[in-house]
Amino acid sequence: MGVLRQKMVDSMKVRGYARKTIHSYTSCVKKCSLFFMKSPLMLSKNEIERFLLFLREERRSDATIHLYYAALNYFYGMMQMRDDKMPHMSFSRKSHLLPEILSKGEIFQLISHCSSLKYRTLFALMYSSGLRISEVAKLRLKDIDYDRKGIFVQEGKNKKSRYTLLADGIIPVLRAYHTVFVPTDYLFYGKDPTICISTDAIQRQFHQAAFNAGIRKKVHVHTLRHCFATHLLESGTNIFFIMRLLGHSRIQTTMRYLHMESVVNMHISSPIDSLDPLCVIGSNPIQRDLFAVSASP
Repeated sequence: MGVLRQKMVDSMKVRGYARKTIHSYTSCVKKCSLFFMKSPLMLSKNEIERFLLFLREERRSDATIHLYYAALNYFYGMMQMRDDKMPHMSFSRKSHLLPEILSKGEIFQLISHCSSLKYRTLFALMYSSGLRISEVAKLRLKDIDYDRKGIFVQEGKNKKSRYTLLADGIIPVLRAYHTVFVPTDYLFYGKDPTICISTDAIQRQFHQAAFNAGIRKKVHVHTLRHCFATHLLESGTNIFFIMRLLGHSRIQTTMRYLHMESVVNMHISSPIDSLDPLCVIGSNPIQRDLFAVSASP
């Protein structure tokens, strides 16, 4: 698929697709081709549908199946073969599961269980500024404005640039990190100081730190960004300010964090709070005695 792959890569580059999207799309088309051991140009509409069914039977996520469909749809559209090759499919609505949120105590435990100052600094910076993994990996020294206490995110998601918060609490940590690692261009680098740190390395270190900290919630690196937004909201920060710091284009995207706000912070009383608990306990004297013991300070 060498020639076809290059044609697809060139087509996507011309249209301004992100490098990660180009890699994902070309990989999906290649895997579909390898599944049938023949060129994607030789696949029939029925075979493509069978491949998507295989993914479903393999219990792949809806997002993964949508990605394969979008990649194949783009490829055959580029080759002007979409009507002949692509089955017309509509997918059920995506399930919108709320991500797990860590408490501030759990964040502290996770960061303190990192293996090195580099990753403790990196994760603390992500949490304190709401950065995505790709954004923190590409940060350069010149992007940190200590005087104005801001971080310039160059071409974040969808190639949008923005300023976000440089917290007072992270500044001494960054100073200590500078002293030890002495970065010259990229703030966080790998073996070569001239090349930014890989996102794979960040993910590995995050999961190891979460495991070492005894965190059994389903978390990933992006959880730090979710926690940044949720904890700001719980502290009373205006949701439009949070929207700006996160770089969202639509307020609806930011409003999902309203669903993750702690119930305690909502200051809402349940209807049962107006009832006497004894009416639930009943008249049994033994049960009342047990209630009195459990309710005592």
